[in-house]
Amino acid sequence: MVSSFFLPAKKFIGRFTFPVKFFLTSMLLAIPLVMMGLQSALDAREQVAKARESHQGVRLLQTLQPLVIELETYRDLSVGARIGNQPEIEQLIRDSQARALELAAALTRREATQKNQLFMLSARNLQESIEHMSVSTGSEGDIEKALFEKADSQVAMAYQLVSQVANEYGLVTDRDVMASQIAILLTRDFQLFMRTLGEARAYGLSFLSSQMLGSQGINLLNTTLEGLYSLDQQIEQRLSLMFTTHQELNQSDISGEVVVGSLAQVARTVEDRVLLAADLDTPWSEYWAETSASIQQLNQFRAQLLDFLAEHNRRREQRVSSGQLVFAASVIAIMSLFIYLFAGFYLSVRESLGRLSRAAIEVAHGGLDKKITVDSQDELNELARLFDSMRLQLKDRQERLLELSITDGLTGIRNRKYFNGALQQHAEQFSQNRQDFTLLLLDIDHFKKVNDRFGHQAGDLCLQRVASTLEKHVVFPEDILARYGGEEFAILLPATHHEAAGVVAEKLCASIRNLRIEYLDQFIPVTVSIGLACASKISDFSDEAIVRLADNALYQAKAGGRNRWVSAHLD
Repeated sequence: MVSSFFLPAKKFIGRFTFPVKFFLTSMLLAIPLVMMGLQSALDAREQVAKARESHQGVRLLQTLQPLVIELETYRDLSVGARIGNQPEIEQLIRDSQARALELAAALTRREATQKNQLFMLSARNLQESIEHMSVSTGSEGDIEKALFEKADSQVAMAYQLVSQVANEYGLVTDRDVMASQIAILLTRDFQLFMRTLGEARAYGLSFLSSQMLGSQGINLLNTTLEGLYSLDQQIEQRLSLMFTTHQELNQSDISGEVVVGSLAQVARTVEDRVLLAADLDTPWSEYWAETSASIQQLNQFRAQLLDFLAEHNRRREQRVSSGQLVFAASVIAIMSLFIYLFAGFYLSVRESLGRLSRAAIEVAHGGLDKKITVDSQDELNELARLFDSMRLQLKDRQERLLELSITDGLTGIRNRKYFNGALQQHAEQFSQNRQDFTLLLLDIDHFKKVNDRFGHQAGDLCLQRVASTLEKHVVFPEDILARYGGEEFAILLPATHHEAAGVVAEKLCASIRNLRIEYLDQFIPVTVSIGLACASKISDFSDEAIVRLADNALYQAKAGGRNRWVSAHLD
């Protein structure tokens, strides 16, 4: 039923040649592909704009980071000066306020800030708040927690500015999952991390500078430590997941262990220097330096993340821009591509059919060595594989016939025909490059008596056992063992000189002499006589000469009593 449904289409398409068929199909695909290309180009343009916007937002966050750090420093110092009479701390506070004010003023002067009225308004409000910041020394009854909260208002304004930038530039809603996660970590999570670390630094500084720690202070520090340890576990899991999930982040030089180490180090410092120190004898400056060093590590990690994110967005913008050019070029070249494919299709079919035709002619004339292939992956390629499979079957049959023609049917070794060809080949090589070889002619002694006494089946068994024994001693692939005729065998030993061939001949005699052949519970003694001739020992060399000399030596071995070998080159 399916075939009948497509029958009209089949008849319609069947009226055309392959090039026309491809052209019609190409035209049906060309229009939607062009539309898809245009849409892809528009999407790529939008992604470029988004990546550029994200990059600008990250650059603005990099500008805000020093201001946030300075305000956090001011906040923590202000808690330490609550008792008063601490001129060094008060000087640090004034210096920190001056630096924060300078950074805030620079922020309001930035072009990116002035272009956004809402952002400009927030920046000016922060600047005015910094100008009016003051430290209230208070009294002994003031609680450090309340002072910290009061001083943290400017820090909260700065983080609010950070969140405003992240939202304005779409950093936290970015479709790039890794970039979005990093932005959330930088703009939201770090506020909690730095606040908890700031509490630990500020409270410890306050208690050490006043050298007073009551029950309320102990409770406050214990609560702070619980927050540090809790954050330590949370941030470790969070960073481990981020670095494991995103390969680009994992392959960077950034290490999340710095953050976890900073939280743990501050917690240990609070315990060792304040909670477990009964006399509170640690100088406040030393405690401030230790905790600030740990906080500085975390700030450096934050800066590294910002740099990484900026570089990531820059590469993304560059990558998408390159992709946009590719899409644009694809749209322009798509029709040219179809024309090119059309020509390629026509040439491919024509070439494949031509190869198959030529291969069929070669096989018909006996050419079975060349593999049949076509440069395509279509039905013609499958046809070529089937054709080549037929060629291999024919070649296999031909090789088996050839193998049968050069193999002795009784012993399974090479026959006289193969030996003659091999001898002629080695003789030509010796004549050209003096590549030496030795010929051994072997004859089974008294073989006629074996046939007469035990029967021809016993004689055949002797021939088979002798041949298999000889095969065991012809160990090199280039050595040739053949049945020369009747009970005679021939062995060619390429690259073997006269003395080495004598050793081989002696081993052959001994092996055959020790051979035990039993037939119908009777032992058949077998020995061989061997004649040896070496090509390099023959002055007027030819293949007939070396055979004649080896045969004469074999005759002498038989005349000398058999069961021995004789060299044609020894007196």
